[in-house]
Amino acid sequence: MKRIAVWILATGIPCALMAQEASSKPATADPALKETLVGMERKSWEAWKNRDGQFFQGFLSDDHVEIGFSGISDKVPGE
Repeated sequence: MKRIAVWILATGIPCALMAQEASSKPATADPALKETLVGMERKSWEAWKNRDGQFFQGFLSDDHVEIGFSGISDKVPGE
């Protein structure tokens, strides 16, 4: 029984570490895509800071839903 436990630990831990290491690599190395996404994120933070609701009307998808302190809300303002 002890041999089985030792074998499971000896093979299981390295397998788990290899799986974790493989999943930590970036999904894409496309610098143009990264710049586009970072730019979109920065614009959305600026709009949030400036309380620019009009920006989010074009930025968010039509089926956007959020869950926050005030409950569930969607893209449509005032609902």
